Amino acid sequence: MKKIIFSAAAFAVVAVSTAVVAPTTSEAVPAFARQTGAACASCHFQAFPTLTSFGAAFKHGAFTDVGEQALTEDDGLSITSVLNMSINSRIRFIKEQTTTVTGGVNASATLNMLQMPDETPVFIGGRIGTNTGAFFEYTGGVAGGWQLFNSFDAGDYKVGLNMFNGGFGWTWGLETSNVYSQHGGMHQGKNIAAEEQVMAAANGNQGVTAYIANDLIAASVVLTTDGGNGLNGANALTTLIPGLRVWFTPEVAGWNLGMGVGVIKGSKAVAATGTGAATTTVQANNTFVDFQAMGEVGDMSVGIFADYATAKATAAVGLISLNSLTAGQKYDGYSVRTSIEPVHGVIMSLGYGSQTIAVAASPDQNTTWVTTGISYSIYQNFEVALTHQIQSINNNGNVAGDTSKVKTTMLQVEAVM
Repeated sequence: MKKIIFSAAAFAVVAVSTAVVAPTTSEAVPAFARQTGAACASCHFQAFPTLTSFGAAFKHGAFTDVGEQALTEDDGLSITSVLNMSINSRIRFIKEQTTTVTGGVNASATLNMLQMPDETPVFIGGRIGTNTGAFFEYTGGVAGGWQLFNSFDAGDYKVGLNMFNGGFGWTWGLETSNVYSQHGGMHQGKNIAAEEQVMAAANGNQGVTAYIANDLIAASVVLTTDGGNGLNGANALTTLIPGLRVWFTPEVAGWNLGMGVGVIKGSKAVAATGTGAATTTVQANNTFVDFQAMGEVGDMSVGIFADYATAKATAAVGLISLNSLTAGQKYDGYSVRTSIEPVHGVIMSLGYGSQTIAVAASPDQNTTWVTTGISYSIYQNFEVALTHQIQSINNNGNVAGDTSKVKTTMLQVEAVM
């Protein structure tokens, strides 16, 4: 298996060397690029999936903007002449080294994996009508998602409504921050984000988001619950928890800034089918703040991303936590990371994250992450990336003295068609 890892590293060197002399073009043609006629770099900062202000505006407008792509139109009909879709294929070589101390006993293990493909999500999205659009990501599991947008002009603002179900967290109905969730995935950066750790329920989130947005602010009100089928069918509508998300995006001295807050809090009991005592409690209690800055230093593109989050779950019957916690847990965490593009198409990143999970009558569990990454975009839709992450846990399992450390090195080849 060592030969596989060495071969993977050799492949990375060859791929990057080849890419330096290969033409970097605007040949990226995922679903939205086909519809708008705009290059992927128009919507994505440095690399997919981080968003630019143009990409955020496209989302505010319910994915309805069209470039030169032909439309099929009639009275009450305005759709693209073709169904716009993409397939994302990822091949990964992973080496994972784990060391643990349990009850004073040391143990270690090494896992070498070739995942080919690791994931092949299918994206379908775009215009359904003049004011309506949709986005669908199928992964075969909770990690995907579904959105149905409606957006209307109100002066300089977009006002909209989005019904959603997916694994990207309770704010996904209108989330354009690059700190975490769907748009924080460059170099696995979202893995260390504090909010990412408590963003979604185990089965994802479903709900509805009402919003108002322009190029300076996006404010949304969310009603959300567990995305699975464990809520006795129609009773899911009685367990919607309210949340508020506000995101400011001013431009200062040529830098595109983002700063915001999210708050969700509530507890709803679910009765057994028909009548009877509560059998499940859906609960959320989460507050976070996040920040990003995207700009240039000399000829280098630079991104800075940070967040802080807190959450807790009280004891409840059959708890379904929308913040990925078990009964009685309290969470606090923060993260900061940066990405730079010193040479066109080459991106390097460095990040640090920390979290504490407290449980009554048990030691606090403290976890830290350190991540580094480097990638090259051979095309805007074809990338080779090498990342390394060290995760350290003290009081592993909330038992005093227990620890674990996981070192993960991953070479990923990603293509979006």
